Amino acid sequence: MRATQVFLLGWITVLAASMAAAAPAYDKLDRGPRVGQPLPVKLVAPDQDGKIRDLASLTGKRGLLLVFNRSVDWCVYCRAQAVDWNRRLGEVRALGYEVAVISYDSLSAIKNFSEGRGIKYTLLSDKGSKIIRAFGLLNEDHPPGTFGHGIPHPIVFAIDPKGVIRHRFSEASYRRRPDIDVVLKVLRSTKGNGS
Repeated sequence: MRATQVFLLGWITVLAASMAAAAPAYDKLDRGPRVGQPLPVKLVAPDQDGKIRDLASLTGKRGLLLVFNRSVDWCVYCRAQAVDWNRRLGEVRALGYEVAVISYDSLSAIKNFSEGRGIKYTLLSDKGSKIIRAFGLLNEDHPPGTFGHGIPHPIVFAIDPKGVIRHRFSEASYRRRPDIDVVLKVLRSTKGNGS
């Protein structure tokens, strides 16, 4: 009996270590769909101009960087992240990708932010957080009735044109966001292998 317990404990330790090693260092959030999985929901939402967008209308030749963002209306970290993506948009597009930032913000909030900051990529309004919930990213620290109810845990997904997740980029805390240099380095390194 003791030998079986020791064997099982050893096997579980090896399995846990291999699972931890499987997640790249740039993906620290243990939520949401994994690499190789299809999108968990049809991606359809209005953009900052009120136009209904879907995956096909959002995707570049190689794919889409879908950035889940708490709020461009009030979250200082999110606002800074959104502006940073705007500054680096040329590099992203040169790799064949487009950027879309999705939040629980209203259409008027994303339109005001877009116009005020000269955003040149798509902002999506997931009012009611249907997409956020379907991705398994709802931040449950904000219960119904609070202003933050409906926000996601921040994460960036690189999605191919067929709707398959090719990369995930996340940090353990909402105060830190995936480094754009790291995202671009990973996308460059996988440029020729179908992702």
